[in-house]
Amino acid sequence: MSRVHAIVQRLGKVGIDFLITLALFLVFYFTGHGLIATLCFLALIPPAAILAFRSLRSLRRNSLWSLRNRLLVVYGLIGVLPILLLFVLVGIGAWGVMNELAIYLASSALDRRLDSINGAVEALHRMPPDRRELAAPEVAKAFSDTLPGITFYFRDQTGLHRYPVGAPDINLPAGWKNVNGLLVLQSRFYAWAHVIDHENEITGIAPLSDETVENLVPHLGLIALVETHRRDEKVRSASSGSLSTTETGSSENPDYQFKLNQSSGPRGPNRIPPPVGRLDIPVFIPTTLQHFHLDTPGKTYPGLLLVYSRPSAVWRSFFSRSEVIRGVIFDVFITIAILFLLVELVAVLIGMSLARRITGSVNQLYAGTRRVIHGDFRQRIPVRDRDQLGELSQSFNQMTGNLERLLVVEKEKERLQTELEIAREVQSQLYPKEAPPTCGVKLTVRCDPARMVSGDYYDYQELAGRKLAFAIGDVAGKGISAALLMATLHASLRAQISQDQPTQYQPNGEDDCTHSRAP
Repeated sequence: MSRVHAIVQRLGKVGIDFLITLALFLVFYFTGHGLIATLCFLALIPPAAILAFRSLRSLRRNSLWSLRNRLLVVYGLIGVLPILLLFVLVGIGAWGVMNELAIYLASSALDRRLDSINGAVEALHRMPPDRRELAAPEVAKAFSDTLPGITFYFRDQTGLHRYPVGAPDINLPAGWKNVNGLLVLQSRFYAWAHVIDHENEITGIAPLSDETVENLVPHLGLIALVETHRRDEKVRSASSGSLSTTETGSSENPDYQFKLNQSSGPRGPNRIPPPVGRLDIPVFIPTTLQHFHLDTPGKTYPGLLLVYSRPSAVWRSFFSRSEVIRGVIFDVFITIAILFLLVELVAVLIGMSLARRITGSVNQLYAGTRRVIHGDFRQRIPVRDRDQLGELSQSFNQMTGNLERLLVVEKEKERLQTELEIAREVQSQLYPKEAPPTCGVKLTVRCDPARMVSGDYYDYQELAGRKLAFAIGDVAGKGISAALLMATLHASLRAQISQDQPTQYQPNGEDDCTHSRAP
């Protein structure tokens, strides 16, 4: 419970709101409530933005405090991120080019077949009407490799003719003009062409079987045609090639599920080729394609041309021939790419070395300043290079050395100050403690040395015969030497007076007067 309480406090109201909204979004999304899931997703945006801002601020406060981490972030933003974006851009570009090449190969092959049937119909249209029935077998034989099962319908002044003779009828309504392309008939795809003038009407139609669609580009992979527009719920959508479709949903909003027919017969050339590397994964490449229906003249409907292949198969199909110049260009490109990679690795190593050098010096300076704060002035930073960081480390060493010497001087100064205080107290004890006993004249004595101790001197002493001797002097100089000389003079004078005056006069009362004279 304590951990849960700590997590709740750390998340806060915004975090809890984000988790609850995210849970609701996942529930409604996977249960099929699209509108409510969309509303929940919109409600996720404000708390997600707030949490992202908090995360960035916490990252800046905690992780980016260290200079090493900041340099790593800077190097990542300046060096690594552009390279990653470049790789992503190259990957997306290569994937897009590969898709376009795959679609180009399949659509070009399909267009060639559509152009073939259009050429066959145009060839019959240019012939005289009495020779068309005789020429139709030869034309069908000429196009049998690319368009197996081709059928021709002729309508002229003599009526409707067809080849083969037993071909089924087609209900071609009025309103069709000259047209060629894809046709959907009875849930199958056909290549067809229609030419009409004021006297003749010629139609050519060839079924696009699964094998024909799969063999549009040999060794490319799985190819399929799928009708995505469902015109009638009772009639299933057309599909040809390596895919089978399963339709769900309504006619207004159908939902298609595609299934690959990888085991539908011995069609070895169109199976997905084996990969040449780990990144050679199969991809599903669609493109839109328009087709016609016989009962709606001039109107087109959407469909899909699908290719399921590998990048290596697309490149092999596109560059089908081996040329010396292309091989040399490819080798040069690979060599330049390897050189670029080596240069990038060298740049990364140099950047890491410089970053380690900078961050190491900064960390040493930081550790040194922390020890100086705690009073350790013996810290020294090793100087390895003569650059700005080396000069900074040397300046730090000079600073700590000066601080260490100043600390010694300060301690010595404090010791001398203590000794001077003691000397001052000793010197103050040498001065008289009481005012001289005078009558009529009042003497006031005070000594203010310029320094802690000095050579200033005064003293007095009573003599016999009711006399008072006093002395005032000033030793040349100041400080300890003058004070020592003053103390010597004081002791000598006292000793001299004591020897000359063995008996000291004692005053009798207030009427006694003391006559002072200078010694």
